[in-house]
Amino acid sequence: MLRNLSRRRRRHGPATKVVYTDLKAKLRFHSLRINSIRVQGHTATLRGVGVQNGKRVAFRVVLVDARRDSVRVQLGGYTRTATVVKGFVTVR
Repeated sequence: MLRNLSRRRRRHGPATKVVYTDLKAKLRFHSLRINSIRVQGHTATLRGVGVQNGKRVAFRVVLVDARRDSVRVQLGGYTRTATVVKGFVTVR
């Protein structure tokens, strides 16, 4: 189950941090650096480097702004895909 995916913003400019928690998998993640943000249509892909349970890993997050918003999280060898049930995704 996806418990939390948030994108913290600065006042101006792109996201500066991605925070993700999967309590069932006992996984905690936060980004150290976002290397790229690609927006194509209603899909946004964020790539970078972060810390997963104390280990440095590459990450990829794909957000889809659709009738049923979805998110795909890849952190090192961990992958999870889910439909957003609380909140929403907006890709501009």
